Amino acid sequence: MSSSRLTRTVALAAACAMAVCLTACSSGSTGSGGEEGAAAMRASDEQVSTAMVVMQDGASVLFVDQQTQTPYYPTLPEGAVLNVDGQPMADGDLAVGNIVEVTGNGIMLESYPGQYPGIYKVQVIEVGSPADADRYADLVESVGAGAALDPNEVPSGSLDYRTDLAVVTSMLEAYRSDFAADTPEGASDAVLAGTPFTDDGTLRDGVADARVEGPTEATVSFLATPVSVQVSRVEMGKTDGGQPTVDRTRLQATTQPVETTAGDGMPGAVAFTMEPGYLYFINATFDGGSADYGFACLTPGTN
Repeated sequence: MSSSRLTRTVALAAACAMAVCLTACSSGSTGSGGEEGAAAMRASDEQVSTAMVVMQDGASVLFVDQQTQTPYYPTLPEGAVLNVDGQPMADGDLAVGNIVEVTGNGIMLESYPGQYPGIYKVQVIEVGSPADADRYADLVESVGAGAALDPNEVPSGSLDYRTDLAVVTSMLEAYRSDFAADTPEGASDAVLAGTPFTDDGTLRDGVADARVEGPTEATVSFLATPVSVQVSRVEMGKTDGGQPTVDRTRLQATTQPVETTAGDGMPGAVAFTMEPGYLYFINATFDGGSADYGFACLTPGTN
Protein backbone atom coordinates (compact mmCIF):
# COMPACT_ATOMS: atom_id res chain seq x y z
CA MET A 1 0.00 0.00 0.00
CA SER A 2 1.39 3.43 -0.93
CA SER A 3 3.14 5.40 1.79
CA SER A 4 1.52 8.56 0.42
CA ARG A 5 -1.84 7.68 1.98
CA LEU A 6 -2.96 10.27 4.51
CA THR A 7 -2.30 8.41 7.76
CA ARG A 8 -0.72 9.83 10.91
CA THR A 9 0.18 7.65 13.88
CA VAL A 10 0.76 9.29 17.22
CA ALA A 11 2.96 6.72 18.99
CA LEU A 12 3.46 6.89 22.72
CA ALA A 13 7.15 7.59 22.32
CA ALA A 14 6.50 10.56 20.05
CA ALA A 15 3.36 11.95 21.61
CA CYS A 16 5.15 14.85 23.29
CA ALA A 17 6.12 16.26 19.88
CA MET A 18 2.53 17.13 18.97
CA ALA A 19 1.50 20.78 18.72
CA VAL A 20 -0.61 20.86 21.85
CA CYS A 21 1.85 19.45 24.41
CA LEU A 22 0.84 15.83 24.17
CA THR A 23 2.01 13.50 26.89
CA ALA A 24 2.28 9.72 26.87
CA CYS A 25 -1.14 8.09 26.85
CA SER A 26 -2.13 5.39 29.30
CA SER A 27 -2.17 1.90 27.84
CA GLY A 28 -5.46 0.08 27.31
CA SER A 29 -6.91 -2.94 25.58
CA THR A 30 -7.72 -2.93 21.91
CA GLY A 31 -11.30 -3.46 20.80
CA SER A 32 -14.83 -2.64 21.74
CA GLY A 33 -15.59 -2.69 25.46
CA GLY A 34 -19.06 -1.14 25.57
CA GLU A 35 -19.95 2.24 27.02
CA GLU A 36 -18.02 1.77 30.27
CA GLY A 37 -14.89 0.69 28.43
CA ALA A 38 -15.15 3.60 26.00
CA ALA A 39 -15.57 6.07 28.87
CA ALA A 40 -12.57 4.61 30.71
CA MET A 41 -10.47 4.73 27.56
CA ARG A 42 -11.44 8.36 26.97
CA ALA A 43 -10.54 9.28 30.54
CA SER A 44 -7.12 7.67 30.20
CA ASP A 45 -6.48 9.62 27.00
CA GLU A 46 -7.54 13.05 28.27
CA GLN A 47 -5.05 15.87 27.74
CA VAL A 48 -5.58 19.25 29.41
CA SER A 49 -4.16 22.50 28.03
CA THR A 50 -4.80 26.23 28.38
CA ALA A 51 -5.63 28.55 25.49
CA MET A 52 -6.69 32.14 24.83
CA VAL A 53 -9.63 33.01 22.60
CA VAL A 54 -8.08 35.39 20.06
CA MET A 55 -10.84 35.48 17.43
CA GLN A 56 -14.62 35.10 17.69
CA ASP A 57 -16.62 36.21 14.67
CA GLY A 58 -19.79 34.22 15.25
CA ALA A 59 -18.89 31.67 12.56
CA SER A 60 -15.51 30.49 13.83
CA VAL A 61 -13.34 30.67 16.93
CA LEU A 62 -9.55 30.71 17.01
CA PHE A 63 -7.59 29.61 20.07
CA VAL A 64 -3.88 30.06 20.82
CA ASP A 65 -2.30 27.48 23.12
CA GLN A 66 -0.71 29.41 25.97
CA GLN A 67 2.25 27.07 26.40
CA THR A 68 3.22 26.43 22.78
CA GLN A 69 1.71 29.62 21.24
CA THR A 70 0.18 27.38 18.57
CA PRO A 71 -3.00 28.74 16.92
CA TYR A 72 -5.78 26.29 16.19
CA TYR A 73 -9.47 26.03 15.37
CA PRO A 74 -11.30 24.09 18.10
CA THR A 75 -14.31 21.90 17.43
CA LEU A 76 -16.49 22.95 20.35
CA PRO A 77 -18.39 20.04 21.93
CA GLU A 78 -22.13 20.55 22.19
CA GLY A 79 -23.21 21.22 25.77
CA ALA A 80 -19.65 21.06 27.12
CA VAL A 81 -18.59 24.71 26.79
CA LEU A 82 -18.67 26.05 30.34
CA ASN A 83 -18.39 29.51 31.91
CA VAL A 84 -16.18 30.43 34.88
CA ASP A 85 -18.83 29.04 37.25
CA GLY A 86 -18.84 25.68 35.48
CA GLN A 87 -22.27 26.25 33.92
CA PRO A 88 -23.00 25.49 30.25
CA MET A 89 -22.81 28.49 27.93
CA ALA A 90 -23.39 29.05 24.22
CA ASP A 91 -20.39 28.74 21.93
CA GLY A 92 -21.04 32.27 20.73
CA ASP A 93 -20.61 33.60 24.27
CA LEU A 94 -16.89 32.83 24.23
CA ALA A 95 -15.20 36.21 24.05
CA VAL A 96 -11.84 37.42 22.78
CA GLY A 97 -9.44 37.51 25.72
CA ASN A 98 -11.03 34.58 27.57
CA ILE A 99 -8.55 32.07 28.97
CA VAL A 100 -9.98 28.58 28.63
CA GLU A 101 -9.03 25.14 29.87
CA VAL A 102 -9.29 22.65 27.02
CA THR A 103 -9.78 18.94 27.69
CA GLY A 104 -9.53 16.52 24.77
CA ASN A 105 -7.65 13.63 23.22
CA GLY A 106 -4.69 15.88 22.35
CA ILE A 107 -4.62 14.96 18.64
CA MET A 108 -4.22 17.98 16.37
CA LEU A 109 -4.90 17.71 12.62
CA GLU A 110 -1.94 18.85 10.58
CA SER A 111 -2.85 22.17 9.00
CA TYR A 112 -2.18 25.83 9.66
CA PRO A 113 -3.76 26.95 11.85
CA GLY A 114 -4.19 23.54 13.43
CA GLN A 115 -7.58 21.89 13.84
CA TYR A 116 -8.50 20.15 17.08
CA PRO A 117 -11.54 17.90 16.54
CA GLY A 118 -11.16 15.71 19.64
CA ILE A 119 -12.18 18.23 22.31
CA TYR A 120 -14.34 16.92 25.16
CA LYS A 121 -14.76 20.08 27.25
CA VAL A 122 -13.89 23.79 27.20
CA GLN A 123 -14.18 25.89 30.36
CA VAL A 124 -13.49 29.59 30.81
CA ILE A 125 -11.07 29.96 33.73
CA GLU A 126 -10.31 33.68 33.31
CA VAL A 127 -12.63 36.20 31.67
CA GLY A 128 -9.80 38.51 30.59
CA SER A 129 -10.43 41.33 28.13
CA PRO A 130 -10.11 41.86 24.35
CA ALA A 131 -6.99 43.95 25.00
CA ASP A 132 -5.26 40.82 26.31
CA ALA A 133 -5.38 39.39 22.77
CA ASP A 134 -3.87 42.47 21.11
CA ARG A 135 -0.49 40.75 20.89
CA TYR A 136 -2.05 38.26 18.49
CA ALA A 137 -3.48 40.92 16.16
CA ASP A 138 -1.06 40.11 13.33
CA LEU A 139 -1.84 36.42 13.63
CA VAL A 140 -5.59 37.04 13.54
CA GLU A 141 -5.21 39.32 10.52
CA SER A 142 -3.13 36.74 8.63
CA VAL A 143 -5.38 33.73 9.25
CA GLY A 144 -8.61 35.48 10.33
CA ALA A 145 -11.99 35.01 8.82
CA GLY A 146 -10.53 34.07 5.45
CA ALA A 147 -9.18 30.87 6.97
CA ALA A 148 -12.55 29.77 8.35
CA LEU A 149 -14.25 26.75 6.86
CA ASP A 150 -15.96 27.50 3.55
CA PRO A 151 -19.48 26.01 3.55
CA ASN A 152 -19.02 25.20 -0.15
CA GLU A 153 -15.92 23.11 0.53
CA VAL A 154 -16.02 19.45 1.45
CA PRO A 155 -15.29 19.04 5.18
CA SER A 156 -12.31 16.84 5.93
CA GLY A 157 -12.89 13.91 8.23
CA SER A 158 -10.84 11.95 10.71
CA LEU A 159 -10.73 8.35 11.85
CA ASP A 160 -9.66 7.87 15.49
CA TYR A 161 -8.80 4.60 17.17
CA ARG A 162 -6.46 3.17 19.77
CA THR A 163 -4.06 0.22 19.73
CA ASP A 164 -1.92 -1.15 22.56
CA LEU A 165 0.96 1.06 21.38
CA ALA A 166 -0.59 4.22 19.99
CA VAL A 167 -3.49 6.60 19.68
CA VAL A 168 -4.04 7.02 15.96
CA THR A 169 -5.76 9.67 13.86
CA SER A 170 -6.06 9.15 10.11
CA MET A 171 -7.30 12.01 7.94
CA LEU A 172 -10.18 11.05 5.67
CA GLU A 173 -10.36 12.70 2.25
CA ALA A 174 -13.71 12.61 0.43
CA TYR A 175 -13.27 10.82 -2.89
CA ARG A 176 -16.70 11.94 -4.13
CA SER A 177 -19.00 14.83 -3.25
CA ASP A 178 -21.67 17.12 -4.68
CA PHE A 179 -20.35 20.26 -2.97
CA ALA A 180 -20.05 23.42 -5.07
CA ALA A 181 -16.31 23.95 -4.54
CA ASP A 182 -13.86 22.97 -7.27
CA THR A 183 -11.51 20.01 -6.85
CA PRO A 184 -8.46 21.31 -4.94
CA GLU A 185 -5.04 21.43 -6.52
CA GLY A 186 -2.88 18.44 -5.69
CA ALA A 187 -5.88 16.18 -5.07
CA SER A 188 -5.14 12.48 -4.66
CA ASP A 189 -5.85 9.80 -7.25
CA ALA A 190 -8.97 8.73 -5.35
CA VAL A 191 -10.42 12.25 -5.46
CA LEU A 192 -9.59 12.76 -9.12
CA ALA A 193 -11.12 9.40 -10.07
CA GLY A 194 -14.13 9.68 -7.74
CA THR A 195 -13.61 6.15 -6.44
CA PRO A 196 -11.33 4.55 -3.82
CA PHE A 197 -10.19 1.72 -6.08
CA THR A 198 -8.81 1.22 -9.58
CA ASP A 199 -10.35 -0.82 -12.41
CA ASP A 200 -8.60 -3.94 -11.13
CA GLY A 201 -9.91 -3.39 -7.58
CA THR A 202 -6.68 -2.29 -5.89
CA LEU A 203 -6.83 0.79 -3.68
CA ARG A 204 -5.89 4.21 -4.99
CA ASP A 205 -3.48 6.66 -3.41
CA GLY A 206 -5.36 8.93 -0.99
CA VAL A 207 -7.33 6.14 0.70
CA ALA A 208 -6.47 6.05 4.41
CA ASP A 209 -5.76 2.79 6.20
CA ALA A 210 -6.12 1.59 9.79
CA ARG A 211 -3.73 -1.09 11.09
CA VAL A 212 -5.15 -3.28 13.86
CA GLU A 213 -4.83 -6.89 14.99
CA GLY A 214 -8.55 -7.51 15.48
CA PRO A 215 -11.95 -5.88 16.08
CA THR A 216 -11.34 -2.34 17.34
CA GLU A 217 -13.58 0.55 18.37
CA ALA A 218 -13.27 3.47 15.92
CA THR A 219 -14.74 6.96 15.74
CA VAL A 220 -15.28 9.01 12.57
CA SER A 221 -15.84 12.75 12.84
CA PHE A 222 -15.81 15.80 10.57
CA LEU A 223 -14.82 19.46 10.74
CA ALA A 224 -18.44 20.39 9.98
CA THR A 225 -21.41 18.83 11.76
CA PRO A 226 -23.09 16.27 9.48
CA VAL A 227 -26.84 15.91 9.18
CA SER A 228 -26.46 12.13 8.87
CA VAL A 229 -23.70 9.54 8.57
CA GLN A 230 -24.00 6.01 7.18
CA VAL A 231 -21.21 3.42 7.35
CA SER A 232 -20.91 0.25 5.30
CA ARG A 233 -18.15 -2.19 4.41
CA VAL A 234 -17.06 -4.78 1.89
CA GLU A 235 -14.65 -7.65 2.44
CA MET A 236 -11.31 -7.36 0.65
CA GLY A 237 -9.16 -10.01 -0.97
CA LYS A 238 -5.50 -9.89 -1.94
CA THR A 239 -3.63 -9.83 -5.22
CA ASP A 240 -0.85 -12.33 -5.93
CA GLY A 241 1.52 -9.65 -4.65
CA GLY A 242 -0.38 -9.34 -1.36
CA GLN A 243 -2.07 -5.99 -2.06
CA PRO A 244 -5.64 -5.49 -0.78
CA THR A 245 -8.22 -5.66 -3.54
CA VAL A 246 -11.99 -5.43 -3.99
CA ASP A 247 -14.12 -7.52 -6.36
CA ARG A 248 -15.89 -4.70 -8.18
CA THR A 249 -18.22 -7.09 -10.03
CA ARG A 250 -19.81 -8.15 -6.71
CA LEU A 251 -19.54 -4.83 -4.88
CA GLN A 252 -23.25 -4.06 -4.61
CA ALA A 253 -24.16 -7.62 -3.59
CA THR A 254 -21.45 -7.94 -0.92
CA THR A 255 -21.54 -4.50 0.75
CA GLN A 256 -22.77 -4.76 4.35
CA PRO A 257 -24.26 -1.99 6.55
CA VAL A 258 -22.34 -1.26 9.77
CA GLU A 259 -24.14 -0.42 13.01
CA THR A 260 -23.05 2.89 14.55
CA THR A 261 -23.60 4.77 17.78
CA ALA A 262 -22.99 8.40 18.73
CA GLY A 263 -19.28 9.07 19.06
CA ASP A 264 -17.56 11.13 21.74
CA GLY A 265 -16.17 14.62 21.40
CA MET A 266 -17.76 16.18 18.32
CA PRO A 267 -21.34 16.80 17.20
CA GLY A 268 -22.29 14.23 14.58
CA ALA A 269 -19.37 11.87 15.29
CA VAL A 270 -20.16 8.15 14.94
CA ALA A 271 -18.55 5.17 16.63
CA PHE A 272 -18.44 1.59 15.38
CA THR A 273 -16.35 -1.57 15.51
CA MET A 274 -13.95 -2.02 12.60
CA GLU A 275 -12.32 -5.30 11.60
CA PRO A 276 -9.22 -5.95 9.49
CA GLY A 277 -9.85 -7.26 6.00
CA TYR A 278 -12.62 -4.79 5.11
CA LEU A 279 -12.88 -1.60 3.09
CA TYR A 280 -15.15 0.86 4.90
CA PHE A 281 -17.36 3.43 3.18
CA ILE A 282 -18.66 6.51 5.01
CA ASN A 283 -21.43 8.57 3.42
CA ALA A 284 -21.96 11.90 5.20
CA THR A 285 -24.62 14.49 4.44
CA PHE A 286 -23.99 18.12 5.42
CA ASP A 287 -25.94 21.34 4.92
CA GLY A 288 -23.81 22.09 1.87
CA GLY A 289 -24.00 18.67 0.23
CA SER A 290 -23.06 15.02 0.65
CA ALA A 291 -19.67 13.32 0.45
CA ASP A 292 -18.23 9.80 0.40
CA TYR A 293 -15.12 8.86 2.39
CA GLY A 294 -13.39 5.54 2.81
CA PHE A 295 -10.59 3.67 4.52
CA ALA A 296 -9.11 0.20 4.48
CA CYS A 297 -8.81 -1.73 7.75
CA LEU A 298 -5.73 -3.97 7.56
CA THR A 299 -3.53 -6.05 9.81
CA PRO A 300 -0.03 -4.69 10.53
CA GLY A 301 2.43 -5.71 7.84
CA THR A 302 -0.10 -5.75 4.96
CA ASN A 303 1.35 -4.22 1.76
